Amino acid sequence: MKEQAEFYRVGLLLGSVKLADVIAWCDSVIMAEASPDINIIEASVSGSKGINAVADALSQVKGEFDKRALTRRIFRSMFDLVSQDRKQAPKVAGWLYHMATDNDVPNDEAEPEMWCFWDAIDLAVDGIYGDEEKLVDEMLQFLKTHSESVS
Repeated sequence: MKEQAEFYRVGLLLGSVKLADVIAWCDSVIMAEASPDINIIEASVSGSKGINAVADALSQVKGEFDKRALTRRIFRSMFDLVSQDRKQAPKVAGWLYHMATDNDVPNDEAEPEMWCFWDAIDLAVDGIYGDEEKLVDEMLQFLKTHSESVS
């Protein structure tokens, strides 16, 4: 349950999942569990307070999870987001950078590239250096490769 809560928390903040879908998941957990985590209940009733309130509640859900497996799922969500809207690439590149600083990596080989996309794409978007389309294609390939990898 903690892994799914974290996936939805990051997805909300990233913009890859809809608030209504997260609330629906919380409600399904509440209905299915005899004694659901109080933070799932809090997330469910916090929908009117906005994304940050729901994300905060989800961050407090108790439990353990495989951090690398979660990161691979998040990478897949990022891949889907940028595939649907390439203008999301700078935001996703920023997330990759911050994930690397927190050591949220899908595998050891991915970390060095995670540091680079944000600056590279920003420089290309600003017309200073690099080909934005090529960099976005490279980031998409990176996300696809590392969302499927097993460490």
